[in-house]
Amino acid sequence: MRMLICVITHNRLEYTKQCLNAVDQNTDAGDEWKVVVVDNGSTDGTQEWLKSEEADGLIDHVILSPMNKYPGAACNQGWMVGLNKFSDVNFTHLCRLDNDCLVQPGWYEAAERAFVSFPDLGQFGLIEMSDAKEFKYVQRTNDETGFSVNSGPTNIGGPNIIDRVVWDEGVRYSEMPWQHFGGPTPQEDVFLSLAVKETGRWFANTDSVICIEQSFGNTDVYYDYYEHTFAQRGYGPPARTRDGEVLDGDGRDHI
Repeated sequence: MRMLICVITHNRLEYTKQCLNAVDQNTDAGDEWKVVVVDNGSTDGTQEWLKSEEADGLIDHVILSPMNKYPGAACNQGWMVGLNKFSDVNFTHLCRLDNDCLVQPGWYEAAERAFVSFPDLGQFGLIEMSDAKEFKYVQRTNDETGFSVNSGPTNIGGPNIIDRVVWDEGVRYSEMPWQHFGGPTPQEDVFLSLAVKETGRWFANTDSVICIEQSFGNTDVYYDYYEHTFAQRGYGPPARTRDGEVLDGDGRDHI
């Protein structure tokens, strides 16, 4: 497996440092992979740090945006630029990581086994979600390899890997801004999974802990961060309370 990894950043420099360090420490040097970082208009010193790391050869390529283009547009750009810049690698898979993600030891090998065990798998989510209350996941196991994944009914979230084949068939993230519940377009991650499904392939999450989302697991940090970014984008209040209760009313945004 030859993987192009796109890390999306927007402020939270300490998270970015930890994210990139985890990729470096937990991905075998013998594997063929490259990292492209797309920064969405950070103002906390992230852009200066990224350029310094790129100059020192510690990041393969950095793309700096003067504004927040949202995750979908940023990831599309990172994958497109990376595929062109490192065309000699002939990547087989494309990975998205948000800057609060910490990949764990064995993550790369687990992803490779998933795609080998299930040749028609189009998208592999890196977050273990089998206990999520709002969804029912079905475990699928390859009898020959013994490898299993959790097949979900809706979509794969942020950190994920797609087969290069689906990219070549035109699968892309939606580049629309995040929408409130009932908005005219689905979230960028829902849009991507639906596009994968339209190619005739399916998507699934890992059934083991191979990646940790730091802010998602911390209710206060996660909620405060998204409440802040929604305000920056001129949106209304989040559609969920800090305790997870879904609120009614038009104009409320997804969290």
